[in-house]
Amino acid sequence: KNLSGSVEDRPLYLRKLSTTIIAAMSNEDQRLVDMQIEIFAYWKLMKKRLLDYIIMATTRCLVDNLIKKQLKISLLEAVLRYNEKELVQLFSQDAGTASKRINIESRLEKLYAAKDAIDKHNKLDL
Repeated sequence: KNLSGSVEDRPLYLRKLSTTIIAAMSNEDQRLVDMQIEIFAYWKLMKKRLLDYIIMATTRCLVDNLIKKQLKISLLEAVLRYNEKELVQLFSQDAGTASKRINIESRLEKLYAAKDAIDKHNKLDL
């Protein structure tokens, strides 16, 4: 296995090992060192993933709770501040957007009708 990298990053039982020491070991001892290196690498990865997961979960929990609370308070304040007519106006589309939507829906219906007519014409040609 690869013993490159700084010696300080290795666990205590692998710090004294060098390639010459490993070369002098029996095959079984070398397999043991290989397993120790693999286990140590796996352990380092698992610690990093666990810390990342804890940070993500904590952040999500804190942010979600804060946003949900603030959003709930803001919506409640909005509902209590306005009367029904003002709320409908607040959450409704403006006239320009509504007009554009109606125009686009009309064009879409015409396009579907034209597509159907073309499909019928193509079927008759077959």
